[in-house]
Amino acid sequence: MLSFVIGRNDWREYDQIVSLYTLELGRIEVLARGVKKILSKNSAFLELGNLIEAEIIPGKELNHLGSVQVIKDFFDLRKIVVGNTVLVSSLHILSSFVTHQEKDERIFKLVYSWLDFLNNEETPLNIFLLDIFVVKLLAALGFDISTMEKAEKETHYKLEVLVGAGWGTIGRLKFEEKESKILHNIIYQFCLYYSTSKINDWAKLAYFNKIY
Repeated sequence: MLSFVIGRNDWREYDQIVSLYTLELGRIEVLARGVKKILSKNSAFLELGNLIEAEIIPGKELNHLGSVQVIKDFFDLRKIVVGNTVLVSSLHILSSFVTHQEKDERIFKLVYSWLDFLNNEETPLNIFLLDIFVVKLLAALGFDISTMEKAEKETHYKLEVLVGAGWGTIGRLKFEEKESKILHNIIYQFCLYYSTSKINDWAKLAYFNKIY
């Protein structure tokens, strides 16, 4: 089953519950037995963000993870502090919104294009790329920030650009610091409004970790 690894949580001594966003079923949780053991073959394959082909074995309470084949990893991206932070944070935000087992090919394609964009050596990595990811994720889920009536005309236009532009175009956009802060605050509050779980302000990650 073609899947992105979007989360891992410890379960007992050597096992983990792995969250996958699959092309066929949407989000699912599977039990990965022995994945925390030093000799586990699957542990390195289940890094967050990896695109994998996963064997899913039906179980009584939880499905089990069988063999895993890596289709695409993001090792080079994870080596960069800001790259790893943006990667992990975006998957956390994704997990907050895709909580149910429901197939959505648009979301799967969005995640693929997003990670491919981040992994491109020409992409100027910074924490505020998360603003753009959130805008596009929410739009794909039916919450289009560009339709928000309260934003000023100029800000409204910029939000429309973020929703509609491709990654290549967005990578070349430049905003003044004041503009970026205004956009971020609007996007973060919009995100909080529709999220059912707590999402920390990713702008603070840039401040405390000095990654921009």
